Amino acid sequence: MSKTKKKTIKVLVNDKVDNTAYIKFLETIVDVVTIPANTWDGGTVDLALFIGGLDVSPKLYGEETGANTQASEARDSYESKYMYNRLSTHTPKLGICRGAQFLTVYAGGKLIQDVSGHAISTGHSITFAPQYGIGDLLMPSTHHQMMYPYDMTSDKYNIIATSTYYLSNKYHNGDNKNITLPDNFMECEIIHYPNRNSLAIQGHPELDTYPYEYKEIILDLIFQTLKL
Repeated sequence: MSKTKKKTIKVLVNDKVDNTAYIKFLETIVDVVTIPANTWDGGTVDLALFIGGLDVSPKLYGEETGANTQASEARDSYESKYMYNRLSTHTPKLGICRGAQFLTVYAGGKLIQDVSGHAISTGHSITFAPQYGIGDLLMPSTHHQMMYPYDMTSDKYNIIATSTYYLSNKYHNGDNKNITLPDNFMECEIIHYPNRNSLAIQGHPELDTYPYEYKEIILDLIFQTLKL
């Protein structure tokens, strides 16, 4: 991607939340025209953006609400209107933090409702799959729920990065009990859902405190994976 000439992309956003930091993050390498969901006429957009916030409602993935889950059903409903019902499955979609969890549920996965050790604003190490040639990278992270794609068939998801170390001492479902983890379980941090053209990033690369060189790595990943 050229660093001297930026292209312009149209980004569909939830106009009821503050997208400023996330748009600024994208504008590191592109110019952005935001398309508010409440005025969107259904025309072509280059990217749909889903950002951080309260938990995704467990009703969307068939579980009871756990003791530590604080969902925003109103936001789920609003975002579902243009995610489930209006966007093409081919439209590139980027989810960060809550947005990553929302896209996981949208793709057919679910969430572990309560984990520990991941509310680390200063960041923790994540490890990329070998084919990406990135290795380990620090990522700011402030979440208590975790993406769980493991009930999906393997062609529906591609785990790009996981926590370098197991940080949680619990993996609770809606009954506030530990789930049975599969043998291949890792604490997922970045997942690509190819059938939904969705990239789900659990951490916070948009933060001003995140080093510029790390932002560029994540942005390259986003634009290459979603073919923007």
